[in-house]
Amino acid sequence: MRKIPFIARSSVFLLLAASMLALTGCSQASALKSFVSQKAHAILTKPDTIPVPQVVSAGKPIPVTQSTYCWGNRGCADYAGGKIMLQGKQPAVVTPGAAIQISIPYQPAPAQVDLTQYLDGNAFSSIPMTGGQFHAPEEPGVYDYGISAFWKSEDGKYAKGDTSVVFAIEVQ
Repeated sequence: MRKIPFIARSSVFLLLAASMLALTGCSQASALKSFVSQKAHAILTKPDTIPVPQVVSAGKPIPVTQSTYCWGNRGCADYAGGKIMLQGKQPAVVTPGAAIQISIPYQPAPAQVDLTQYLDGNAFSSIPMTGGQFHAPEEPGVYDYGISAFWKSEDGKYAKGDTSVVFAIEVQ
């Protein structure tokens, strides 16, 4: 007996289910048809690309590490936060007080972008940005940060997706 690949079986099932529901004509069938259609689309299309914030200082990119996200047909993923995600990562070297720019090359732009500095233990501090920019501390040392970006519906009532990254700098 020939085995049918999972994706083919899933596609056939979803198409049959959608056809059956379309023929019933009741209001619940419409909702179920929409649900099945969305699931079929998610299975048959490539995963959405998660927007990744870009961090730059003095024209040089600062590496970021993807953290928690909820995005399109990728679904949601939760990661350990803050300093744990940065263990073993080499911080980018910057000068004291250096301007650091954060941008997210994605349209539409996120409704909200937050910058957090991770302190000792589980403590953290929100860092204000002006025009997508903040300044490195003046004191030498290693500093850990997280960026979270949120997309919302036009009325602001519903989440449409979010992404978070972490990065470290060393002020020298």
